[in-house]
Amino acid sequence: MTAGEFCLAFFGGAALIFVIYAIFTAMGKGPILCPPYLGASKEEKAKMDKKKEYRKLTIMNVIVAVILGAMGLYFYFSTLGVTA
Repeated sequence: MTAGEFCLAFFGGAALIFVIYAIFTAMGKGPILCPPYLGASKEEKAKMDKKKEYRKLTIMNVIVAVILGAMGLYFYFSTLGVTA
């Protein structure tokens, strides 16, 4: 396995994990893994709008997945000598 293939597999795998989590958060399922929600007390969590938190998480995870996927493709093609 070359360095480019490793980078593609690593960043692609990480992007896939973020896409799967984004799909679950888009459906309103799964844990809310964001600092404001995790650090809130039980009373504050009850007052928070969970739909808004899930929406923010979905957007953030899609952006991170796109960035990781682009990084994987960049490193893969840079090892092949393809330039933009």
